[in-house]
Amino acid sequence: MKTCRFFCVVLALMVAGCAHAPSPAIVAAAPAPEVSAPPAPLTAPAPQPAIDPATVAAAQRNLRALGYNAGKAGDMADPAFQRAILTFEKDQGLTEDGTLSSAVIDRLKLMRATLLKSASVDTNRSGIFVYSDGTTRRQALGIVITPAQGQASNAPANFMLPLRPGSEASYRLGTRDKDGSFNPLMTVTCQAGRTAQVNLPLGLLDAIAVDCRGDAANAPQWRSVYSTMLGTVVRQETNSGARNLVAIRPATGDWPSAARTGLDWALTHALEAPIPSAPVQWSSTAVAPHLEIRATARLSGQEAGLSGKYAPQSCRRFDMVQGGSTSHYPGIACQTAPGVWTLPGSAAPLAAPAGGIAARSLPAALRSVRD
Repeated sequence: MKTCRFFCVVLALMVAGCAHAPSPAIVAAAPAPEVSAPPAPLTAPAPQPAIDPATVAAAQRNLRALGYNAGKAGDMADPAFQRAILTFEKDQGLTEDGTLSSAVIDRLKLMRATLLKSASVDTNRSGIFVYSDGTTRRQALGIVITPAQGQASNAPANFMLPLRPGSEASYRLGTRDKDGSFNPLMTVTCQAGRTAQVNLPLGLLDAIAVDCRGDAANAPQWRSVYSTMLGTVVRQETNSGARNLVAIRPATGDWPSAARTGLDWALTHALEAPIPSAPVQWSSTAVAPHLEIRATARLSGQEAGLSGKYAPQSCRRFDMVQGGSTSHYPGIACQTAPGVWTLPGSAAPLAAPAGGIAARSLPAALRSVRD
């Protein structure tokens, strides 16, 4: 009996031990190893295409003609040549990488052609030159400014023209006696810079800045910006301020009143036409010229390089091209609050049928020049 009890106790203990046996631990699976993509095979950069030596030589000639130091002839590795390309790219708004790209080559050719063409531009063209300070002239501004009262200049007519980048010339300021003899007081030296694209009221123009300075105390100094395409000074900066060319008008002094008014109407029509729009064709049985008028998209006066009250106004650039010739008459007109178009610097509106001023012939600011 005791033996049976002993075995029963042992059996009960064994059953209890099995009931409380610990569960096997759950081991988290190890993360799968990351498989990295094989490295991309190394490839050598594409070789730069070889440039014909004749192309290099032409590019260097064009750079020199435009006022840049192109370095040693035929040496593409010359640092001066590379600096010239970089400077040219910066001046022209091209990608600045210092390489003789097709864009650089084409732009050089175009600018050189414009420069060569400017030598044949008639600086005495038949036209009326309108400036942002309200003045109008039959002759365009020259590189030389008008001497101060009581002074005279011995600068020749068309001083420094045809203008070349990097050129330099001098003349003298002085007084004249009653017998006409000239008494020099100072020497004025003018230095032309390189050709660069400049934002002016008439548009983005290839231009050459000419800086002039006298060699005496309190001598005058000024800058004239010369457009190679128009063959004239389009901006002049002096101590008293800046004067911009805002329009070149055809000389209409001997035209009938109706023809002058009709040209204004045609110009106003082109300025109010949407973009894109076909050019406005204008002609009159009373006069010979036939003009084609185109206007660009609207822009603010500030974007066009105008200041003062014209800066916030809505403006449009235009160009009148005379048929059968290469004569261009570019300009810019701005629209006042009532919707009237005027030439900056002039309070006289352009004649327009809708404006109730159809009877006006030529703007008053131009009338004194015409008569």
